[in-house]
Amino acid sequence: MAVAMVLALFNFFGQRPSETSATGQGASLRVSVPSRLRGGLIFQSRFTFSADHVLRHPALELSDNWFDGMTLNTTEPAAIAEGRGSDGLRFSYGKAAAGKSQTVYFEWSVNPTTAGSRDLTATLLDGDRVLTTVDRDLVVFP
Repeated sequence: MAVAMVLALFNFFGQRPSETSATGQGASLRVSVPSRLRGGLIFQSRFTFSADHVLRHPALELSDNWFDGMTLNTTEPAAIAEGRGSDGLRFSYGKAAAGKSQTVYFEWSVNPTTAGSRDLTATLLDGDRVLTTVDRDLVVFP
């Protein structure tokens, strides 16, 4: 029992977020999300994107693994449209000015029966044009 408590104290079981970023096609995307979670936890993911040029139809596409065993509680700001993309669910936002960053927050719950590891992918698009992609690993402890 003491070992488990010490491991939890040093974030072994998760919830402390870490950041991953990618740049490509004149745009950047930073994703901040925990890499380890426990079933039943509520957590936040933060997506910050910007581009050297105006993004007329910016969208974030999250792979299906983001939603497998997870419940999306809310997003802020809300997307102007949501729908199925080529590799997951797409959240579309209003026009983004050149050189300005935009941050979107997603609040999630880990379903209590979820366990295992998975790859998470977040893709920044302008319309149907892929600008950059961030890949993450997530481990969910029972």
